[in-house]
Amino acid sequence: MVSVILASDLHGKSLPQDIDYSKLRGAYFVGLGDYLPDSLLDDIRYNVVSKEKLNKIRKTIRSKEEAQMKKNKAVNELRKIDKEAFSNLTEKNIGDIIESYEALKEQTDELKKKGIHVRVIHGNRDFPEYLKKVFGEQYKKGEMEKIGEKRAFYYPNACKFGYEPVRPGEVSIEERKKMIKQCYKRIPDIFFSHTPPAGTPISTYYGKEVGDEVLGEFLRKINTKRGQKKIQICSGHVHQAREENILMEIHILSVYPFCLTKL
Repeated sequence: MVSVILASDLHGKSLPQDIDYSKLRGAYFVGLGDYLPDSLLDDIRYNVVSKEKLNKIRKTIRSKEEAQMKKNKAVNELRKIDKEAFSNLTEKNIGDIIESYEALKEQTDELKKKGIHVRVIHGNRDFPEYLKKVFGEQYKKGEMEKIGEKRAFYYPNACKFGYEPVRPGEVSIEERKKMIKQCYKRIPDIFFSHTPPAGTPISTYYGKEVGDEVLGEFLRKINTKRGQKKIQICSGHVHQAREENILMEIHILSVYPFCLTKL
């Protein structure tokens, strides 16, 4: 078994300091998404931003760290997109996005120095392109990897969260189906996903289904094919959820915001 440090829905929090990471050499740190502070998200007010406008934001954010003049220009460009949507978007907001990811990167770099493998996926409230730029190959999307003797699949399946409007990290049903297609041929032992599978005890929020229907369908389809193979789902997204066992051989570990376990 391999030790795994899981973190999800950090929303600006630092990694826990009460863990002796030096004793976890060879372990894996896996971030399951949603790293940006809630206050920043409220300021940017994604609720009035269309997907087309979000794409423009993504392109703008990618060049933010180059020079102060470019930062100022970027703020003006974003304000022009939609004055109402970005009435609260300031240079500080853009800087906070950059600083939040870079702060997390600094913390995980310290883990790397202690011999811990670092992996991150994105959540609803993340900017995937910028997260990938900061973390490079440590950012995973639709990839399979051996962790110890087990096969793990990194599945950033950020879905719309109940009543919430569009978020920048959401992944379409079509893209989720494309990602998970390879898993029918080689069934993973572990899924690292942001959103839990739909139709499970931890996929509802105040009675409303907020889970990933694509992952839920996958589990139902392979339920009779996998024999005695056990599947572990590690997910976040639903803060009120707790660890549950479902369908006999499928185990879900709901993470919020930290968890140290063995897989």
